Amino acid sequence: VEDIDPRLDEVLHLWQEKKVDELVEEVRSGNEETQAIAVLAVGDMYDQAVMGKDRKRRRLIIDCLVEVFLDPDTEQVVRWAVADALSIIDSEVVNRRVIRSILSEQAEAKFDPEQRIHLYKCLAYLIGRIRTQDGRAHRFLRETCLGEHADVRLWASAIRALGELSDPQHRPLLEQIALGEFQDVELSEACRVNLEDGLSHAYERTLLRRRAIEALSNVGDEQTLQKLRAGKTDLDLELWQSFYLTSEEIYWRLSQGLGSGQQVG
Repeated sequence: VEDIDPRLDEVLHLWQEKKVDELVEEVRSGNEETQAIAVLAVGDMYDQAVMGKDRKRRRLIIDCLVEVFLDPDTEQVVRWAVADALSIIDSEVVNRRVIRSILSEQAEAKFDPEQRIHLYKCLAYLIGRIRTQDGRAHRFLRETCLGEHADVRLWASAIRALGELSDPQHRPLLEQIALGEFQDVELSEACRVNLEDGLSHAYERTLLRRRAIEALSNVGDEQTLQKLRAGKTDLDLELWQSFYLTSEEIYWRLSQGLGSGQQVG
């Protein structure tokens, strides 16, 4: 590694030696070649700071990650790395410092439209990963991500997150998308993007349907499976494979007495 990129080699050594302060400096340096790796290293240090009861270091790590996540000039690959790092630390801290901050519109006003779309993708991913039960986060996925923005990748992130939340209230919406009934999806009344009009390619429809079928593995029930069978999801090989795996997950969950969806606090 040293022969290829001496600076990257230095970051890896700092990680190995658990030099948190130096890694935080590297993250804040904004160096495109090493920032994402440094972010992952900093996130990895969080649990050690917790076990060592080092509050100062915990605060340093959290402040660093939040700062980079909320910076409009952060590169996309770096923000994804930060989202991954945040997803494995204290979920309540992440919910308060990142998710609620953005949803209160205190942070997103700094982002231009393109930057905001990318921020929303990462935020949707983060909401799903930490499984927040904050109602504002749930509305954000349904009404903002799916209802106000014509971006297929954003929809895909939001659909996956809705499944990860394991909240049965989202089942009807996911079933409609899984069946390809985009014109019937009811989202935000104030400002709604017609999903049907936003899908210009067949593979985009398939992607969203597949994401929804996969998401239903967490909240679907026997009626869900009946609807999907009636919707002839088996006519498309890609959708059939997702339907098969989802069926297995639903049957297993029901056989374990977990019901048709359970909320995770």
